[in-house]
Order: sequence, then structure tokens, then C-alpha cells
Amino acid sequence: MDSFDVVAYALRSPSTGGALNVVMFQPGFAALVCYRLAHRLHNLNRTGLAKFLQSIMSSKFQVDIHPGATIGGGIYLSAGAGVVIGETAVVEDNCSILQGVTLGGTGKNRGDRHPKLGRGVIVQDSATVLGNIRIGDGAVITAKSIVLKEVPDFARVSGIPAKVRSYRFNNVITNSTSGISTSSSMWDKTVEDAIQLWEGTNDDWFEVAGLLDLSPVEEETLKVDLKQAFEKWSDRF
Repeated sequence: MDSFDVVAYALRSPSTGGALNVVMFQPGFAALVCYRLAHRLHNLNRTGLAKFLQSIMSSKFQVDIHPGATIGGGIYLSAGAGVVIGETAVVEDNCSILQGVTLGGTGKNRGDRHPKLGRGVIVQDSATVLGNIRIGDGAVITAKSIVLKEVPDFARVSGIPAKVRSYRFNNVITNSTSGISTSSSMWDKTVEDAIQLWEGTNDDWFEVAGLLDLSPVEEETLKVDLKQAFEKWSDRF
């Protein structure tokens, strides 16, 4: 079980009521735990047992995640029902996947044939993403869209086939490094909030730490990890 998954559910869903309710009662979270165990077995070449867990997960939670898929931490799988994620799909950290989502192949290719979701992507209800395409960091795929082409960072896409409708920040301008940038005032505020979070000067930090029930040493370690993560983002803007 990834503790960041618990935090993701507790903070992103208004209906969970806290970390304990997530662990005890959330079917999407339970399906995610089953996937993580199946994925470890798959990596140990115990594919038969991994696929057995996949079949149990599918029948119990109506979620079909191939054990070979790669899914990062801090994932919010919503109710989970109807979610299908293919063998070579990659879902990076802090993504939100709502019910009925399909990350599948087109049926025309073999090998690496499934989508790659960047960090912080939101895929809304009943959306479908097909083929070995990349969905950029922070992108939003709106409900019932069908995505067949790559999506830029922070883009909002919708339609059949999906097209870019807007970006998640106001006053977006082109940047030679990442292709997308934000107004300096908005980005400065985002960076300031992030720094306060990992320094522990933001009240939200104590809520997160409380959910995880961390010792003082574990809190300091997590703050260092968060700082490194924010530094990785800094060169994108």
C-alpha cells in the first residue's frame, strides 16, 4: 500500500471523511492495493498469481488493471468501477482517474501500445485514451472524450476526437523549453505555497502529516523528498 494514495483520496474526495474511511471503505483504493500487489508479483515473474489477483480485482471491484502497467504514487482512482488500464500503460505520480476510464490500445499495434500519463493528469468520467501517446503533465481530459493524439502539458481537452480547448492557467504564453508557461504572478504564488508546504510553515502541512501519522524523523524525510520533487519541476518553466 502506498501511503500517498491514502493522502490523495483523503484530500481530493469530499465524500471520504478521512484516511481511515479511505482504507476501510473505498473500493477504488482497495482495487489500487490489489493492483500494487499483483504488479510486484508480475515483476517477480509470478505472472500466474498476478493474473489471478487481476481477475479477482475485476470481478470484485469492476476494475481491470493489468499487473504489467506502471502506476506511480498519490493516485486517486475514484469509485474505480469500469476502469481499464492496459499492460504497457504508464501513470505517473498524483494522477486522478475517475470511473469508466479506459487507457487502452488501438488494436493495431503490439509491444508498447498503451498511453503514458504525466504527473498530475486528471482523466474524468468515461474518458478513453487510446494508443502509445503521451498525456502531458497537469493535463485534464474531460468526461466522455476520446483521445487519440498527444496532449500538451496543462491542456484541457474534450470531444470526439479530443482537441485542446484551453489551458489550466490564465495568460498562458509559449515557452521554448516546455511549450507552456504561466503568468509570473500566478507561478510565483504557486512556488511560494509549495515552499511553505515543505518547510512546514503552511497549515496544510500539518493536516497531511496527521493523515500519515508520521514520526518527526519521517516528516523531515518527506519534506526533503517534496523539496526534491519541486526542484525537478522548476526547470519546466
